[in-house]
Amino acid sequence: MRSLLHLIALTVLAVIGVVHAVPTEARDLTCPKGKWPCGTTCVDLVNDINNCGQCGYKVFLLCLRR
Repeated sequence: MRSLLHLIALTVLAVIGVVHAVPTEARDLTCPKGKWPCGTTCVDLVNDINNCGQCGYKVFLLCLRR
């Protein structure tokens, strides 16, 4: 029982930490279909060479994430 309580407490703390790690502007940002929030802007993670597959991942010529 004690280990279950520890697990629940750690889970709650982890969730709180993740929520507070994201800037308020990013949490409040609503992006149109096909775009994802990266910082305070919406980007196309499929085609954007500066955000290819994830925020800030740069490629040289072409993003091939599908």
